[in-house]
Amino acid sequence: MGFGALGKFGMSLGRMVFERIAVGTDGIVELAEKLGVKMDALQDSSPEELMSVMDSAVRQRLIDPRDANNVIIELTKDAQRAAPDNVASFSDAQSDQMGSKIKGVLEDMPYTMNLPYEIGQKLNSEGKLPLPIGTNMMPPGGKGRPEDVYKISGYKADPNNPDIYGYEITSRENDVSYIGVSDPKMGIKEKRPDMVAGWKAALGPQGSERLDYTPPDWQRTETPRIVRTPEDQNAIDQEYNDLFGDPE
Repeated sequence: MGFGALGKFGMSLGRMVFERIAVGTDGIVELAEKLGVKMDALQDSSPEELMSVMDSAVRQRLIDPRDANNVIIELTKDAQRAAPDNVASFSDAQSDQMGSKIKGVLEDMPYTMNLPYEIGQKLNSEGKLPLPIGTNMMPPGGKGRPEDVYKISGYKADPNNPDIYGYEITSRENDVSYIGVSDPKMGIKEKRPDMVAGWKAALGPQGSERLDYTPPDWQRTETPRIVRTPEDQNAIDQEYNDLFGDPE
């Protein structure tokens, strides 16, 4: 992309590694610019500033923490090479502090990423997601061709809303999609275990009758109607007319 092309011969290894990872990872270039790091002048940013970009990228899940840690290691070497001997220990301490942050996010990541599936597994045991892993699913309008068929590959739920859950399905080409069984926001509330968002489960004759299915039981809440006094409505009408003119 040409970032820093004119200054590459004077750019340190750590900055070159940072540039390669940032340009090759969606969202990091934009994040760096927001944090005041100019991608076409990386030599003007300190290693500490670039480390901070990597830290933010990890927290925003733009990059694998292990890749970010590799960048930080090279940036730390830059700082150590540039620092006088009497301040090198400060650079070490700063690197250790940043490394601890990355390590903490890395340790938390498996739990955070697996939580939707762990909740989904629990819903499977409760009969809310009863279709077995490996069940063939035919899309709406599918003709039964092999390329049309997906298989259920996981159970998934929203950790922040227990009423949002469904199946993860995978194609023959390993394309992964999600089909919802329950979602109050979208009005999804499947009544049959073998029909999910228009997808048909290949269970054979009376196959669905063998499933112990617990349909979603949430209730849609009506949006409260706004009631305004005549004075409030007149004030709103007047403000509208002041902005856009009286339609009459």
